[in-house]
Amino acid sequence: MKHGKRGSYQRGCRCPECREANARYRRLQRKMPEKIRLVDAGPAREHILWLSSQGIGEQAVADATDLDRSTVSRIRGGRLPRIRATTNVKILAVDTGARLDGSLVPKEPIKRLVRKLRNQGYTLRFLARSLGYKSPMLQFLYQPGKLMRARNALDLERLFFKIQRGKIPR
Repeated sequence: MKHGKRGSYQRGCRCPECREANARYRRLQRKMPEKIRLVDAGPAREHILWLSSQGIGEQAVADATDLDRSTVSRIRGGRLPRIRATTNVKILAVDTGARLDGSLVPKEPIKRLVRKLRNQGYTLRFLARSLGYKSPMLQFLYQPGKLMRARNALDLERLFFKIQRGKIPR
C-alpha cells in the first residue's frame, strides 16, 4: 500500500502521510464544492434504470458520459450511495439518443411508419433498395418478436421523413 494517498487513508491507514493526504482532499473539497461535492446517487440510479427500460444499457451510458462502465454499474446496483455532482449531471443529461446501434427497440412504431408508406404506394422492394439493402424485403420487420435493432429503426425513420418531405422521388 502506498502511503501519502487519500485512497490509503480510505482503506484504513492512519499514518501521518495518509492523514495529511485526506486533509488536503477535504480542504480542496471546501474550496471547490461544485467539482468535488458528493450528492445522493438516487436520482442518477433511477435515471439509469429508466434508460435501461428504454433499451439503453450501461455501456451506452458509459460511452455517453465518459465514465467507466464499472462506475455506471455500481451506481445502478446501489453500491455507490454518493457520487460527485458532476457525475450526477452527466448521467442525468443522457437521453434516448445514446442508444447503441445494436440495442433493441420496439418494432411496432416502425411497422406503423412502413404501413403508412405502403398505403401511399411505396413497395417493400423500393424501401429496401432506398435503404441500400440487397434483399428486396425488410425481413427484420416480419420476423417473430416485438423488438428490432435500433440502427434499422433509425434508418427507416430517416427514410420515412425524407419521403414525406419529398426528398426521395418514387
